[in-house]
Amino acid sequence: MDSVEKKKKPGFFSRLFGRKKGSGKTVVRLEAVGDIPPILDVRKDLADGLVKNAVIEAFNAAKTDYIRQFGINLKKKSSNRQFLIEEFQHAGFEISEEASVNNDLLLEYAKRNIFDGISDHQRPNRLEALKKLTALYLNFYEKVRFADLQAVDTSNLLATLEAVYNHLDVMSLYYSMSGEQGEELE
Repeated sequence: MDSVEKKKKPGFFSRLFGRKKGSGKTVVRLEAVGDIPPILDVRKDLADGLVKNAVIEAFNAAKTDYIRQFGINLKKKSSNRQFLIEEFQHAGFEISEEASVNNDLLLEYAKRNIFDGISDHQRPNRLEALKKLTALYLNFYEKVRFADLQAVDTSNLLATLEAVYNHLDVMSLYYSMSGEQGEELE
């Protein structure tokens, strides 16, 4: 009796984390930044009509990943706005007291192109990620949390969220734990 072998199509995870034959290394294929879990979750919430949840989840995930990426130690419990202001101060910006209540002033800081104060090799990415995180906060999160939901145009939400992640190392944030012990990621 001859046995017929059926070839199974590789599943999602085996395609994403598949092994190269004979290499012993795990290969992670990332097609786009939009393939990472926070963006997929926000996209799903938007499709389900859960706009407020999508916006809040987008900002919280981006802020958490920003903190993880740059090894920021939060010393005290502060508001999201205060966190952003402190990060701009860390970057070398002299922030006036008015920025804690004036969105236009905070956006003005986010548009500046100086890198003073951040001395490590990550400084351009850190400042650019901070600028995009600030835009996400002011244009979406703050409006959803403290204003009328109808005042929020979510057409650019995913683009703004992806812009934050374009300046973060998504491979180390989401795929560094995917390899088994002793394997290298490419």
